[in-house]
Amino acid sequence: MSIFALFITGLLSVSQAQTACNDPVACNYTPPTTQCIRVEAVTTHTGMVGANDLTGMTTYRVFAVLQNTDDVLSAIIGDAQYPTFFNSSTSFFQHSAGSATPNGLNPAFYGAFPSLAFDSWITIGLEQSPVAGEGNVNILEDSTEPWVNTFESGNNLNISGPVGGGWYAFAGDSNSISGADNEVLVGQFTTSGTLSGQIYMQIFINGDSQNEVRTLVNLDNSCGLGGVQDCVYAPENYDCDGVCTLDTNANGVCDLDEMGCTITFACNYDATALIDDGTCEFISCISFGCTDLTACNYDPAADYDNGTCSFANFPYNCDGTCINDNDGDGICDEFEIFGCTDATACNYSSGATDDNGTCTYDCLGCTDPSACNFNSSSSQDDGSCEFTSCATVGCTDSAACNYNPDANYDDASCEYTSCLGCTDSNACNYDAAALIDDGSCDLLSCAGCTDATACNYDSTATIDDGSCDLTSCLGCTDPAACNYIATATIDDGSCDFCSCGGSSTGGLSFTTTHPQYGLEIETVATHSSGTLAGMTTYRLYLNMELANDAATSFTGNDIFPLSLNTTTSFYQEPIFGGVTPSNSSGAALSILPNLLYDSWITIGIDGPASAGESNVSLLPGTWGFDFESGNSFTVNDGIGSGWYILPPSASNGVADPDMRILFAQLTTDGLISGSFKVQIFPNGDSTNDNRADFTFSMGETSTGNACGCTSPIACNFDPNAAYDDGSCDFVSCLVFGCTDATACNYDNTADYDDGSCTYPSPPYDCIGDCINDADGDGICDELEIPGCTDSGACNFASGATDDDGSCDYVTCAGCTSPLACNFQPAATIDDGSCDFVSCLVFGCTDATACNYDNTADYDDGSCTYPTPPYDCIGECINDADGDGICDEL
Repeated sequence: MSIFALFITGLLSVSQAQTACNDPVACNYTPPTTQCIRVEAVTTHTGMVGANDLTGMTTYRVFAVLQNTDDVLSAIIGDAQYPTFFNSSTSFFQHSAGSATPNGLNPAFYGAFPSLAFDSWITIGLEQSPVAGEGNVNILEDSTEPWVNTFESGNNLNISGPVGGGWYAFAGDSNSISGADNEVLVGQFTTSGTLSGQIYMQIFINGDSQNEVRTLVNLDNSCGLGGVQDCVYAPENYDCDGVCTLDTNANGVCDLDEMGCTITFACNYDATALIDDGTCEFISCISFGCTDLTACNYDPAADYDNGTCSFANFPYNCDGTCINDNDGDGICDEFEIFGCTDATACNYSSGATDDNGTCTYDCLGCTDPSACNFNSSSSQDDGSCEFTSCATVGCTDSAACNYNPDANYDDASCEYTSCLGCTDSNACNYDAAALIDDGSCDLLSCAGCTDATACNYDSTATIDDGSCDLTSCLGCTDPAACNYIATATIDDGSCDFCSCGGSSTGGLSFTTTHPQYGLEIETVATHSSGTLAGMTTYRLYLNMELANDAATSFTGNDIFPLSLNTTTSFYQEPIFGGVTPSNSSGAALSILPNLLYDSWITIGIDGPASAGESNVSLLPGTWGFDFESGNSFTVNDGIGSGWYILPPSASNGVADPDMRILFAQLTTDGLISGSFKVQIFPNGDSTNDNRADFTFSMGETSTGNACGCTSPIACNFDPNAAYDDGSCDFVSCLVFGCTDATACNYDNTADYDDGSCTYPSPPYDCIGDCINDADGDGICDELEIPGCTDSGACNFASGATDDDGSCDYVTCAGCTSPLACNFQPAATIDDGSCDFVSCLVFGCTDATACNYDNTADYDDGSCTYPTPPYDCIGECINDADGDGICDEL
């Protein structure tokens, strides 16, 4: 049995749910009849709280509901028999500054750390650091059953081990008493999940530790008490029996029955009221208005001026009429403007209100600018304009064929036909004499390509219509080239004379049913030693037409055979070699270097397939055994065979940047030949394939163009080559080295200096010996350092290489012992003069002696001591009665 189970005397059952009011201040408050748990959702979070995102979380508080207001919740414990736990379907929020209890919580920190207020913890009545009368929440935890750190990490709180644990409050701590609401807080939990759990409580009924109850309560079987919605409350200022609780003057009359306004000058003064209820008002019985007699809205009944007075704007009366208007024209005299009011006068003033007799009429004349007698100084037209004396008659329409720019009067002679035609200079039928475009312009009959360099140049075209084609006729126009295009009319410099079997010696010649594809042979290595001596390693490539062309299989049958032949035999590495290069990994190559030259067939890879690639698969047949035995092979039966990869995912089947696909590596000392059918997907389109037949051979002299190195200064100059294939080598036959005869590594066979010359570093020669060493000590004369070389001398120079006779043995001589009276720190040579006595003080060194000398270095045996019972000066050490006679005597 656990240490906590020893306290258990019985298990109380939890009462069934009941409906009642749980507010002690309500008239129908029903105290709980047994112990239970109440869970309250305190806060539902919707976003950031300080630095923590609590979105979707809810903070709950769990209360133990006790029967009596003075009941004490002493402890909450748990073990294997009566587990205590709080679980969340997700996890609990734990603040980094919080802990398992609120013992150290200070609300003053909530301003800086708002989310600390929603930390998860367990308690007995506390929600912050204890105040007077309260006590800390204490933890029970066995080292073999830790639960606190687990809970503090956000995990479930679970106390269910054989030893057990829990938390408790000491007797007398006020935070453990249920109080008026019969509740004790036992925990706060913040989580986004579903909260569940149970607690095993120790309760002292009415605070009596001799009358305890222990009960196991589950959150799912909580109190079931009604909330405030079930409560009935007394009206304000009345108790539940309907008795008024408000009688401030203690006269036995409810204040509510004798309240009113007691201020006599208030509008609502109540002479019967004994208690002023603050309802006095002083406005409703007062009249406000304008009290200024001169104002337009003067109110003789107003008691107080409310600032609403309005006044007439001078020079008007309150009714808007003029105060002064001598001529009665409705315009106040103050606003009258004098001037000429005759609209026909030269000096007519539109703003004048009173005519002052100043009108003048000397500005009359012809005001029409088109008239012959137009007068620019006239402001009033007097009807005198005439238009004939200065007129030029003709066609005034600028759009007419006979337009007269000098005419100022149109005589209706304009005509619009004699100058019609095409006025667009870009048109095929442009008429330079036409003045009016008649819409007849033809922009098509003479349109075409006017660029003489274009494939579709039209010498008859005079208007370029943008149709020039500068690409379709480009290509190689030399019939001798491998890529000759018979339809090409413009040579684009792309002619290739060597890719179709071009080497003048030892090259590869081939025939194919699809001339857009070709073959290429590449020499990988020429072997001169070891087991491969005399052999050459070749790689065979399929040249593609388009960048994304893909080859997927090499096959043969009785219609067109598949074969790989050599006039001797193929080298096959005997241990890891194979028909394909799948075994040619880095590890194997490091052990078997010759594996690098193994003979194999492939599609695009020279080792194991990597990401995105596919290893090569073999179709059934015996040809692989023949090939691996070093023999030539031919597949020409009705079933056929070959090798393949699966399209379209294998990237190794696509042409490389050089537009090639590797399909074989062959090591032999013979000449190679063969044939095959290859399946090609143009531009990677697996719905459209070309199946090209190839036959090839390697001979002493090829039948194609004579290709090779055409530079006479190259190491591999080929006098038989007609076309240069870019293979010129200018280096392999040259000797590079140091050509400076003064250098240490001068090479008299070098043709070109490669910058490798090294030179001696003076004062040394090329082999590191001194150029000058008169005394033969191995130290160059230029590096010799003169000085005293005797380490026993005062002036010994550790860096000196030649002794110059300057050694001094006197200036540094003296006493070198730090213990001596005449020690000389600067002395490096001891001359035997050390004195160890003259500076010493001899005397009594015993501090208990009568003649103790604290300056003495050495004890000289002179110490004297008192003779008891007397001290050093002959007086009693002990003399209680002070009679001069020692107590001992």
